[in-house]
Amino acid sequence: MKNDEQKISIIIKTSNSGETLINTLEAISTLGEIIAIDEHSTDDTADILNEYKVKIIFTDKFDCAAAYNQAIEEAKGDWILMLEDDEIVQDDLLSELENYAKNPKKNKFALSFDIKTFYLNKEIKCAKRKNVLKFFKKGYCEFKNANLKIKAGKVNKIKGKCILKYVSGDIAKFLNNVVDKNRIKLKNTDKIVPSPVLKPVFEFIKYYIFKLGFIDGYRGFIYAKERYIEKFALEVMFLEKNFKENK
Repeated sequence: MKNDEQKISIIIKTSNSGETLINTLEAISTLGEIIAIDEHSTDDTADILNEYKVKIIFTDKFDCAAAYNQAIEEAKGDWILMLEDDEIVQDDLLSELENYAKNPKKNKFALSFDIKTFYLNKEIKCAKRKNVLKFFKKGYCEFKNANLKIKAGKVNKIKGKCILKYVSGDIAKFLNNVVDKNRIKLKNTDKIVPSPVLKPVFEFIKYYIFKLGFIDGYRGFIYAKERYIEKFALEVMFLEKNFKENK
């Protein structure tokens, strides 16, 4: 599936992802160059990356934006595909990306598509993310404040094809990630009025009621409850930050 006219590089963020990483790499191993941004994993992640001959850029987990931009700059491909270490790209989407790289629409040098989430090996619709920017021509996007932003042109939305994301359900890993993710948000967010009582409740209601998490059974309940925990931890961390600054 190599594209000789328009080369594609894949950038994957990894962090102790040995459990899911092989499936991610297998799906895109023939597409093009692969670069991993690794947060100094302590499991077998590095061994797996070396087995697949993946270039590794090590980074501090709280400064991933700089590592992403470094990877984009060093990538040899004309186009860049961004992935997480638990995401799988299906063959029909791979073909779509290769074809689009050859013949992009006028002034649309970035693509967004949906991500379907599988929790405990079953799809949960309340976690589906729509129109996520993942694929772009080199030079047209960059990372700012931990988010991928388009610099020029417009984003073309791909319909009917998606990335599959497999969440392990490992509660210990989830709890460890909560603090790390919220520290990044804390670093990149201006002052807000924290609300550790109301905002977490609204977050749970959003996923369990408005996004129909109750239809997904106990998986939907657990997923919505995890979003509550994330939001609660974030609001408490904002509260602590404001307290220290106003001391």
